[in-house]
Formats: sequence, C-alpha cells, structure tokens
Amino acid sequence: MNFSALTACPLFAGIDTRELSGLLSCMNAAEKRFARGEIIFRAGEPLTRFGVLLSGSVTISREDVSGARSVLGVFRAPELFAETFAFAEPDVSPVTVAANEDSAALLLDCRRIASPCAKGCACHRLLSQNLLENFARKNLLLNQKIECMSQRTTREKLLTYLQIEAQHAGSRRFPAAMDRQTLADYLGVERSAMCAQIGQLKKEGVIRADRKFFELL
Repeated sequence: MNFSALTACPLFAGIDTRELSGLLSCMNAAEKRFARGEIIFRAGEPLTRFGVLLSGSVTISREDVSGARSVLGVFRAPELFAETFAFAEPDVSPVTVAANEDSAALLLDCRRIASPCAKGCACHRLLSQNLLENFARKNLLLNQKIECMSQRTTREKLLTYLQIEAQHAGSRRFPAAMDRQTLADYLGVERSAMCAQIGQLKKEGVIRADRKFFELL
C-alpha cells in the first residue's frame, strides 16, 4: 500500500507515514477494489466499517418504500464515505454505497476507532480529532443539500446547487460532479424537468453546460 498517498486524505492529516502501518493494523484496515456499479455497502445489511477512497468515486443513496431513489452525496478520492452511518451504530445500514467507476478503498473498522488500543498512541488521538473535523464538514454538506431541497421549483433547486458548487470550486466554471440522473435524484426532481431547465438556462445565457462541466455566466 502507498502510505504516502493516504496522507492526502483528511482522516490521516498530520500523521507521519512511518506510523501509518501500525495505525492501519490497529484499525483492522483492508484494501478493496470495486468495479463500476459494484455495491460496497448495501442498505439492510450490517454496517461496522467505513471507507477511505484511494481512487475513483462512490454514490451514497437510499430508497423509499415505493422504490424512489434519493442521492445523499457523491464522494471522490481521497474522501471518506459511510462514516456517519457506521458510527451511528444502526442495526442495519440505511444507505447503499455503490462505485461509480472502477475504484479502490481502504475499509476501516469503526469500533477500533471508538475503542482505541491500550497504547493510547498520539497518532490514534489525532485520527479521532481528524474524524471529528470530518463530521463537521459532512454536516455542512448536509445543510447545503437541505438548502437545495428547500427551494420550491426545479429551477431554484438547480441554481442553488450550481451556486454552491461554484463556491466550492472557487470558480464560475467547475466539473459536473454527477451525471444528470444522479443530480436529479440528489435534488429530488424529475430528470426530464431538470434537463429542460438546464436547456432553458443555457438559452437565457445564465449558464454554459455540457456533460462534463457547468459555468455560471
């Protein structure tokens, strides 16, 4: 495993690469590879691990009783995924995590973080601190999704989302983080209605867009 690559992940920020081997062993870490579309964690099954993306990306979603899908987020390397659900200790996972492309992830046992080894090493304490900061960032992302969902129309939801993404990117032009269907599921709207609004916004000169990018004009 390329330990130096792990330091790009916020979870391991400030941890010396020489300490990572022992720390990962303490966390019962396992490196796994997943093909595009493969399920990493499935809703309804026990969830005791969370993941650190080494490459690729994943989508976290849930389905209601009617089978309608709601996308909670799309995460890319070197981000974490499913950690908030794993630490909540549900009887079963409330979400499904699937690979959007060929991906690799480091799966960690959340119980080993909640109940650290007797050594009480400094790197383990730093790991816990980094995890708390990650929870705070994820809470901000949740608030941003709520902001999008609270808008009344498809157009308003879409524009709010695009403005938030532009702020994250620090640029009016930014990559499309999701395909059109995933974005519609994230915003809780019909794909056809959303695509019609994208077309209308382009016609009005509000945005430029294709499958790979958006730009606010």
